[in-house]
Amino acid sequence: DVSCYSEEAVAAARRIVSEESIDLIEVDHLQMAFVRRFIPEIPAVPINHNIEGDLHPFWMTERWSPPELAVWRPFAELSRRNSRRIELRNSLGFGAKLFISAADAARVDDSCPKYLLPVPMHASARTAPFHADRFDILWLGGFDWPPNAEGAQWFMQHVWPRFLELTDAEVKLRLV
Repeated sequence: DVSCYSEEAVAAARRIVSEESIDLIEVDHLQMAFVRRFIPEIPAVPINHNIEGDLHPFWMTERWSPPELAVWRPFAELSRRNSRRIELRNSLGFGAKLFISAADAARVDDSCPKYLLPVPMHASARTAPFHADRFDILWLGGFDWPPNAEGAQWFMQHVWPRFLELTDAEVKLRLV
């Protein structure tokens, strides 16, 4: 993902590797995988939160004009192909891969060890009871990120009306 690349980031990573005797680079999210090209001598392990190649081009939306789509569509397809090569076929030569989903890990080739590390979730006891007559919901997210904006729009169009049909309680939703 060239949108995350910067010469400054590469220079800083190289400097830190040199000065601090780094033994392993953990790459959080695919968009930072580019660092592997510039520091190939240090073992690196990406954390695959999902198969990003399935999502690319997640930033291309229907709100774009035809000229914008004409410019960005080839870039998006290149991004998708590169993502799949890195994720599914380990084209950058990672020493191992970490996954939070067994289904995603199963889709990736066996060119390096794969480890499943699901995100731990523990439901703790509520300190306050739910109210029988009302239900207040707060959703926090950045609407400058197209998947969040599109997800919230989808939720409001397809889920929220159904949710309201299923309850007699006063329901409030705050999107922040």
